Amino acid sequence: MKPLRIIGMILIAMLVALYEVSVAPFLPMPWNAFHPILGILVLLVAIEKRNSAFIVAGVSGFLLDLYSTGGTFFAVGRFLLLTMMMMTLNAHVLTNRSVYASITLVLLTRMFDWIWIAVASLIVALLFRSTIHVPSLESVGRVMAWDTAFVALGFAFFVFFTKRFLIVPRTRHR
Repeated sequence: MKPLRIIGMILIAMLVALYEVSVAPFLPMPWNAFHPILGILVLLVAIEKRNSAFIVAGVSGFLLDLYSTGGTFFAVGRFLLLTMMMMTLNAHVLTNRSVYASITLVLLTRMFDWIWIAVASLIVALLFRSTIHVPSLESVGRVMAWDTAFVALGFAFFVFFTKRFLIVPRTRHR
């Protein structure tokens, strides 16, 4: 990986993580459910930029752990684990590179993220007799709607403005 790409991925991760920590919680109702980190990770996995996905996952998870006032439940490990899960699902289950596979991947990833937070909350409640906020399924549904729109638009952007997913018409051989 080129150093300029690494710096660019670090800057993207920093901007997105700081948006999620400092801007998103203060937005009005429909807009506060936009959390783009997992969407960006899905897009990076879909275009097969694995190293970039790990950089974004690590840096954004670290910044979420550092600056979040609520429980982030070890966001560095959570995002790195979710990135590895996305890569495995993308390679072995969702074998085609389509917008539908990317949307399925972001929805599965968001559900696994919610399960991670719920299990971590249960463990903290049992061990430390403390309560930690777990998002309701309604709010997770709103986040999933934003994830779906973000990944669909991001995938369309990659299709229209890059040559990565060209559709080559079949030629007839005589």
